[in-house]
Amino acid sequence: MSNVKVKINSKKAIDKKDIEERVEASCKALVEEIQQSLNKPGTGRVYKTRWGEHRASAPGDTPASNTGELQRSITYEVRRDGDEVYGVIGSSVDYAIHLEFGTSRMAARPFLRPALENNEDKTLKAFIGGK
Repeated sequence: MSNVKVKINSKKAIDKKDIEERVEASCKALVEEIQQSLNKPGTGRVYKTRWGEHRASAPGDTPASNTGELQRSITYEVRRDGDEVYGVIGSSVDYAIHLEFGTSRMAARPFLRPALENNEDKTLKAFIGGK
């Protein structure tokens, strides 16, 4: 599983009672952004699949969807560990980690880390707004 983890120390939080809801709102916002980024067409080579022609993603670009499986597999979970509350966002498909970090035979097509980096403001606004 390929994951992004965001931690909040609830001891330092201003309003502790709804901290989990705020973390959940941030996770939801980030999952939406990740799923939208996976809906963009590829810019790489075109090849035939059993579903027809497919334009792949270029190295370094967000993965181009072929079946939508990766996009549908993006989920989150809010966890508490003592005073820390955090959200884990990831994918349940086996190939997600290979897309995110690449392999010895394929350049990375990251989608989790860029979504977090490009949406810090939106994620923070969702946290501040809560619910």
